[in-house]
Amino acid sequence: MPSYFPENNTPIAEDTESRSLQKINDLLQAGITIGEVEIVPGSDPLPITLSGTIGSITSFTNTSSAVLAANNVLRKFLSVFNEGAGILYVLYGTGTASTTNYSVRLQPGDYLEVDKYTGQVTAIFGSAGTARVSTVTG
Repeated sequence: MPSYFPENNTPIAEDTESRSLQKINDLLQAGITIGEVEIVPGSDPLPITLSGTIGSITSFTNTSSAVLAANNVLRKFLSVFNEGAGILYVLYGTGTASTTNYSVRLQPGDYLEVDKYTGQVTAIFGSAGTARVSTVTG
């Protein structure tokens, strides 16, 4: 599954790895500003340090709806990797996650990156599985 680079964290049917890489390339060609650092095409390499603290790296194995990541206004980034055999159903918000009520469905080997969402994330495995969950706060 490609890592999507959508404007609103919602992949669309036309998103492909090539389209995602082209979008990143287009942004870099125009130059981008991250915080107070401006990256300009053709400039000398510049070391970049990202601020933040890895809040936790945990395992998630629940086959009943449970909180994957609690509401945290300091969270900058959340990643989830489904390393097990089961399908993981992820729900943004405080509802009950189920195999029919979910925001994102992760097959074994799929990876989810959530940027700038600080609300609660709930999840459930349809059958036994394991996911690695990492958060960055700061």
